[in-house]
Amino acid sequence: MERMENVQGNRIFSFLINPKFNISVIYFFVYASWSAWWPLFTVYLQEAGLNGIQTGIVASIAPVLMFIVQPFWGVVADRWGRKKLLILSLLLSALSLIGFLWIQGFWPIIFLTLIFSLFLNPIYPVVDALALDSLGEKEDFGFGYLRIWGAVGWLSGAFMAGQIAGERSIVTIFLISAVLLVLASVFATRINIVKETKGALDMSWKNLSGVLRNRKLLLFLFFVLLVSVSFNGLLSFYGVYMVEIGASRKLIGWAISLQGLSELPFYLASAFILVRFGFLRTLIFTFFVFAIRAMLYAFISTPDYVIFVELTHGLSLALLIVAGVEYINSLVPPQWRATGQSLFWAAIYGAGSLLGNIGVGSMHDYMSMQNIFQILGWFLLVVALLAVIFLRDKKTKGSEF
Repeated sequence: MERMENVQGNRIFSFLINPKFNISVIYFFVYASWSAWWPLFTVYLQEAGLNGIQTGIVASIAPVLMFIVQPFWGVVADRWGRKKLLILSLLLSALSLIGFLWIQGFWPIIFLTLIFSLFLNPIYPVVDALALDSLGEKEDFGFGYLRIWGAVGWLSGAFMAGQIAGERSIVTIFLISAVLLVLASVFATRINIVKETKGALDMSWKNLSGVLRNRKLLLFLFFVLLVSVSFNGLLSFYGVYMVEIGASRKLIGWAISLQGLSELPFYLASAFILVRFGFLRTLIFTFFVFAIRAMLYAFISTPDYVIFVELTHGLSLALLIVAGVEYINSLVPPQWRATGQSLFWAAIYGAGSLLGNIGVGSMHDYMSMQNIFQILGWFLLVVALLAVIFLRDKKTKGSEF
């Protein structure tokens, strides 16, 4: 009897320290934290008295830092340790979020956003790299099965923050986000993945220049940059758009939650989709879906109807993330996995988000969000058509046309 209890206890312990389990839980908490503050951040800035240009500037701080320092963070993670950097970033980001409970004014908000963004930036690409590390060599396209917990966290965090912020001060979103990041750090301490030795890393510096000169990688990042200019502006100002057409904070929370819910089936089906259609076909398809989505926002003026548009979120962003992560993973050496994913994040949420936030913030002083979304829709359509022409690669697995 005692032996059976010991065996059962060992199984439970093995499950709890399993890297995939801990990474899944971390995905849940970090994306719940992100969805708790980010969708309502521009609403918070406007309620703090900032105008359109000031809102765009503050919303662009995180992308600016991501574009500048994200590759550096990737190299630090690969050289110093992905787990160490993740734990440090989670705790310092949580501490920075608490500051939003008390500060007021344009310049204090800028300063705190700079500090917060600096520590937040490494979290998501490092988690992606650790997720890929935890997958065995034979687990092709298994990333979606881990990343799905980020979608579950996204919808949970958005729903919780929307309900609480609807009844209390909007700054409570930052407290919720901070607590979730601390919880993620607890599970980060339990990760134990050994994929390469220090000696192997010491010998791989020459491979870094090859990563940075990879033409396939650079062309892909260029198109991701173009698409992210539009969809990041769309997503960053989504809360403002919803307020303009008469939505309540609770409804915004429901809508963001539905975005996360719509991702679930596509993360589950991502392995089949990538094997069946390939990386690049899937990516280009998401470009077209983003264009359609922006057009729908542009012509819908009833908040209740917008809810149905959120069903396209999984078809666009979820597939873009999975296909992008897997495609870059196929192009870079394992030793520089975090660096490769950091370059992806620098493009998708760095430079593109910077240009999109400043552009949309500036335009919003002169036109409605619906008019802006129509412009973004046409731009996305042009980018998608150009991608059909230029984004081809018949030699890479999973990308044949």
